[in-house]
This record gives sequence, structure tokens and C-alpha cells, in this order.
Amino acid sequence: MSSDGPQIAKKLGGSTSSATAKVVDEGQDRHAAPPSGPARRWSKTRWGLYFTYAGLFAWVAVSLSPVIWAVLQSFKVPTDIFAIPPKWFFRPTMQNFDSLFSQTGSSFFRYIVISVVVTAGTVLVTLVASLPAAFALTFLPIRRKFWPVVLLVAAMLPPIVLLVPLLLFWQNLGMIDNPLALVLTYSAVSVPFSVWLLRGFMLQVPGELVDASRLDGAGDVRLLVSVIMPVIRAGIAAASVFLVIFAWNELLFASMLTTRNRTATAGIVATLITDRAMDWGTLYAAATLVVLPIIMLTFAVSGHFVRGFTMGAVKG
Repeated sequence: MSSDGPQIAKKLGGSTSSATAKVVDEGQDRHAAPPSGPARRWSKTRWGLYFTYAGLFAWVAVSLSPVIWAVLQSFKVPTDIFAIPPKWFFRPTMQNFDSLFSQTGSSFFRYIVISVVVTAGTVLVTLVASLPAAFALTFLPIRRKFWPVVLLVAAMLPPIVLLVPLLLFWQNLGMIDNPLALVLTYSAVSVPFSVWLLRGFMLQVPGELVDASRLDGAGDVRLLVSVIMPVIRAGIAAASVFLVIFAWNELLFASMLTTRNRTATAGIVATLITDRAMDWGTLYAAATLVVLPIIMLTFAVSGHFVRGFTMGAVKG
């Protein structure tokens, strides 16, 4: 009995200590501190992404709501357009589009064609003028701190300030109601911003690439056309999108410098908005046809557009 006592006490003591340690470990787990270090940083990052995506979704919804509303209204009959509360479920109809072409005849198609010509001409002329200017401000030994400031001030100038001088200028040249006057006007207004934007892309071109081209005997023209332009093609696409949106949607100069050869936006204002009445269904149909090409173009070049700005196009 005496010899077995210590062994029994040892066994009881060992089992008691292990049970006590188990209870202590469970208590520590129950009252454990919140995660810290990488786990906590990941939690903050995840919530930050949630808030960012929620904000972006709200911004996109608010931005697209007028476009979605106009498209929906263009397929409603007049009684549904003015229904209160608005009808979100309705039977689509093409009545407004038929009314648009019956009122304007072939004029609306002509307005669309003129808009396409003016927009394409504006993009071409502006890029032809902006690319050499941006190249000179980036790679040639000129006053690189003075001219960018001048371009920025010119880009910030309100277009309405130029309206009367340009109107008198084109009137003296006999080019009122000439699409070429619109092309040159839009290009003159767009060049400062385009040069500033393209210069930001050219600043991202590695200097070693330019030096290697110089050593191979490339002149300024060849360097711009064969080396710089292929490298910044995403930036050229981004600048082209801005130019297309501006030239396609511009209304101020198009209304004042044209009388018959109008663009689509000026034609809508001149033919569908009167002092007597306003046919909202026809107006919504015309707006839908005008906005669709811009939406399709934006989706078509969205890859180049986003890639361009991730390159740091706003640097400068």
C-alpha cells in the first residue's frame, strides 16, 4: 500500500495538471485578442474595396440614369411618357422613331452624316497638329516650362469667349454654314488639351529608346512616326475618344456657324424644339439615335482608353 501510494498520487497529479492546462487553454482561446498584423490589414483592405466598389456603382448609376431614361422614353407612347408615377413596365413601340423621320424626312440622316464628317475631320486635324507639338515640348530643346502653361491656360478658356470673334472671322471668309469651318474651329479649341494630354504619354517613353533611335540615325519625323507613336498608341486612342465626344456633342458653335448644314445636335434643337410645342417622344427618339454611336465607340476602344490612363497619361 505504501509503495503504490506515490504512483497513484503521481497519476492523479498528472491527470489533474493536464485537465487544468486544457481548461486554461480553452479560456485563453475564448478571450483571445482580435486578429492583428496581416489578417487585420487584409480585413481593412477588403472593407475598403467594398466601399470603393459601392461608390463606383453609385456613380455609374447616377451618370447613366439620364441616358437610360431617354432610351426608355423613346419606346413609349405619349400617354406613358407623362404617366405619374413613371411606368417601368410597358409595351415598346416604334411610334416615336416613325414620327421623327416623318417630320424631318431625310434631313435627320443628313445631320448624322455631317456629324460623322465633322467629327472625323476634327480628330484627324487635331491629332496631326497635336502630335508634333507634344513631341517638340517633350524631346526638343525649347522652353518646356513656359509653353505647357500657355497650353493649359488656352485649354481652360471658355469657348463662349471665342464665339463672336470666330463668327465674324468665318463670316468675312464666307464660310458660314460650311462644315470645314466647324472642323477648323473644333480643332483650334481642342489642340491645347490634346497637346497637354499627349505630352503626358510621351513623358513615359524611356529615354534609352529615344537615344537608341537617335544613334541609329532617326530624325525627328522618323522618331515620332516610327518610334513614339507606336509606343503611345493607347494615349492616341484616349485623346481620340475625348475629341470624338467633344465634336459629336458640341452645340454652341454648331448652332451659330451653321444654318442648313447642321450637325445632329444642332439639327435636333433647330427642328424638334420650337416656341409652340415640344414633341417629347420624337425628341427622346432623336437623342437615342445620337447617343448610341458614342456609346458603341466608347465600348469598342475602352481597352485602349483604360490602358492609356494606367500608363500615367495625366502626368505632365
